[in-house]
Order: sequence, then structure tokens, then C-alpha cells
Amino acid sequence: MKTPLLLSMFLLSAIGLQAQTFNECAAEFRSKWQKIQLDAVTQKRNDKKVDSLFRTLESAFESCIIGNELPQFNLTTLSGNLVTNESLSGKVVYLNIWTIHCGACWQEIPVLNKLDTVYNGNEDFVFISLLLDKEQELSEFLEGHKKRIGALTNRNIEIDFDLIANEAPFGNKDLSKILPFPTHLFIDKQGKISKKLTGSFFDSQKQETYLRTAIDELLAK
Repeated sequence: MKTPLLLSMFLLSAIGLQAQTFNECAAEFRSKWQKIQLDAVTQKRNDKKVDSLFRTLESAFESCIIGNELPQFNLTTLSGNLVTNESLSGKVVYLNIWTIHCGACWQEIPVLNKLDTVYNGNEDFVFISLLLDKEQELSEFLEGHKKRIGALTNRNIEIDFDLIANEAPFGNKDLSKILPFPTHLFIDKQGKISKKLTGSFFDSQKQETYLRTAIDELLAK
């Protein structure tokens, strides 16, 4: 009997039964992820099986946070705007969590630029871009990209939307180290997380369609 594998499966099935809040879901996610990693090392489990367990855990985490509210937060954007739970009350929120070290995150920047333009001025909607890296790291990366790529192709990365830098997802620093990126959260007017998406479509048109559909559905409610 492969006891470590059965233990891992038990831990995955239990996550939605014990956690009640976003932070509790995150705490259980971290704990079970670490157990899977330890089991992978001690039992020398192959990457395919570990990836399968992780995908199951990721799905369990999504089920756990759907219907929950975000934890209390008080954040300031690079342009100086204050973002709190209270300021988002009664609004549809699209939250994009990313890092400069994620290639898929950069590929979707043009889609997010367009999204910000389309919904600009809609008082019922807020787009929040949460960057895990420091503002200086972002600036250095953009400048380096301009020198390496822009000089050759005349195609530089331009970020037109406001963002919040140097933040883990609402204080869950350990969670930010193990979540796949980019991560997208959609919050309804009641402040509940209604949908979670991880990763990129690698097809800008499909991604724009998906994001706008998800946002418009919440705005219509």
C-alpha cells in the first residue's frame, strides 16, 4: 500500500471541509503543498504524479475560496490611489496577480491595457493589478527589455494601467511563492470571489473574450 500517496489524497479531499476564510484556505493550501513536496522527495515520486497532485490541490484551493470574501487589506497603487475593502464595496472587481519573472504574465499585458481602456470610467468596476515585485525591479526590467528587444524590433512593453507593487496576495507571502502565475480573481458586487483563473491563454483574442465575458456577467447581476 502506498501510504504517502493515500495520505496526500486525503489531505487534498479535506481542504474544502475545514477552511472557512480566504486566509484559512491559503494556510491549508500551503500546508498540503509542502506535504506533497516532502512526499515527492522522500518517496522519490515522479514529476508527473507530483504535477497531478498539485493540479488537484490547485482545484481544491479554487473551490475553497469561491464564495469567500477577500481578507482585510489596505493597499496603495503606484499613482497614489488607496484601495481597501471598503472602497471596493458594491463594485465588480477583476484582480490580476503577477510577477515580472513570469513570461505568460508579460504576454497578456496588451490585453490588460485594452481591458483597462474599455472599462475606464465604469463606476461599477475596478481593475486591480497586484505585482509581487518591487517598483524598482519592475522599472529595471522594463528598461532592460527596451534595450534588449525594443532596439531590434521597435516593440517595447508598455503598461498603461495602474498597479500595486511589492505585495504578496493579501499578506500570504508563502502562498505567493507557490501559486502559478498569472492568477486572476473575479469578485462580485457582494464582495465574494466568484471565479478564479490561473495561467494564460497564449491567445490574446480568446483571453480578452474570456475576461470581458466574466466581467460583463458580474456587472449585469
